[in-house]
Amino acid sequence: MTQFPVLPAGVSAAAFARAVAEFSEIVGREHVITEPEKLAPYRKVYIAVPEDSVAPSAVMMPASVPEIQKILAVCNKHRVPIWTISTGRNIGMGSAAPAMRGEVILDLRRMNRIIEVDPDLASALIEPGVTYLQLKNHIEERNLPFWVDAPSPGPIVSPIGNTLERGHGYTTNQDHMYSFSGMEVVLANGDVIRTGMGPLPNCKSWQAFRSGYGPYIDGMFTQSNFGIVTKMGIWLTPVTEGAKSFVVYYGKREDLPQAVDTFRRLRLAGTISVSGSILSGLTLLGFGQRRSSFYAGTGAIPREEVDALLQQRGLPQWRVGGVVYGDEEETAIKLRKIKRAFEATGPTQVLIEDSSGVVPSWGEGDLASATGHLSLDAFRILNFIGGGGVMWHMPVSAMKGHYVEQLCTMSEDILRRFGFDYLSMNWCNDRDMHQTTGIFFDRTDPAQMRAAHDCYDALMQETSMAGFGNYRCSIHYMDKAAELFGPELRSFHRSIKRAIDPNGILAPGKSGIHI
Repeated sequence: MTQFPVLPAGVSAAAFARAVAEFSEIVGREHVITEPEKLAPYRKVYIAVPEDSVAPSAVMMPASVPEIQKILAVCNKHRVPIWTISTGRNIGMGSAAPAMRGEVILDLRRMNRIIEVDPDLASALIEPGVTYLQLKNHIEERNLPFWVDAPSPGPIVSPIGNTLERGHGYTTNQDHMYSFSGMEVVLANGDVIRTGMGPLPNCKSWQAFRSGYGPYIDGMFTQSNFGIVTKMGIWLTPVTEGAKSFVVYYGKREDLPQAVDTFRRLRLAGTISVSGSILSGLTLLGFGQRRSSFYAGTGAIPREEVDALLQQRGLPQWRVGGVVYGDEEETAIKLRKIKRAFEATGPTQVLIEDSSGVVPSWGEGDLASATGHLSLDAFRILNFIGGGGVMWHMPVSAMKGHYVEQLCTMSEDILRRFGFDYLSMNWCNDRDMHQTTGIFFDRTDPAQMRAAHDCYDALMQETSMAGFGNYRCSIHYMDKAAELFGPELRSFHRSIKRAIDPNGILAPGKSGIHI
């Protein structure tokens, strides 16, 4: 066996050995990982590809921007590609593994400073290794009246990492792409830039005014390989005077369009101020039970049996959930309007609960999530099949009932074609709906691995061709996703990449972007 079982593409063993020695001088040998057994966690994936196909050649853990700058100089000299992660918890999308075999992982977990929390502006300036739980604890220790807005696996993931992937949470700052202000970015040549108002000396508004002067460039560093983000301003959510939730059950499949349209009208009117969720009935069941506990067959559970299972357990075909904020008077008025609007569409049940009541928690979008609570309840659904396999298909639809119904029907039909059950979570905004559909499979079963891979490919291809493009995808399908958005956009991305990273050292293949 050679010294390095996996090498970066186009880099000889001798050149890589010299690079590793130089990396070790920069960050310390203890912060450079090359041993196969220690690299194992970085190649562990849940998606339907062999771990060896996404195996990194090494891992580096810098502690500062100057160390990153020195690392990039070495990478440029030896043409060593690096894949940057914050915490590497992108479960179901690739976890910590790189898009291309052999890339060196730049793990920023040691850069975990909370630099500032502004009690007046409700903002925080943080580094990539900070987790939502760390930030939440920091806020609570100082008795500051703020919530962090976290995604489903909130305690263990990075606010910067989630924002750069355009993630979502559950409070009024839930769209993380629009809930930050100011980045510090290290470019491939080692230059450090600050976006927004950050370049000004003694800047007073870096975390307050995102746009800055001239072209807005922050978006270039999301879902891209154009730079390494080392600091970011995150907006926090002020604790509200009160919050109450509502749940609406619909008993028929064909009720979905009116559920969507009713929610949209209430959002646009301002009655509901945050995203809600529409979960399929089998998803509700999947959060609480393993499939083998109620169905012993193979392939997708027949539709009629799904209907019978839901009826036996008193579960609906669709569950709509949401939250309103305000004092007692405000929330009472909003909930009356919501109840009246949904009851006019004929659901089987409209439940209004307050913060002291018992709201069914399916791990997503409930009152706890919308009031800054962090948990790992969402991961319960990973036990639905067993065997460690899950991939998330994440397309977007306009928030129109007939479009959402079309997407959900397509998704279910495709999943069934490949032998998988339809478990879907639909995140409802005012004008768009983000769908998260899970493919759950046993990674130890080669047939299921092939079926899951082919199913994901079909979901991407067919839903995109119908007008429902992905806003995120797993690492092994990034080239395919980029192709579906057309050659012109891909060529433009490549032009930028070649201009600012001519050696192609930053995350080759990220979002399908190559030099």
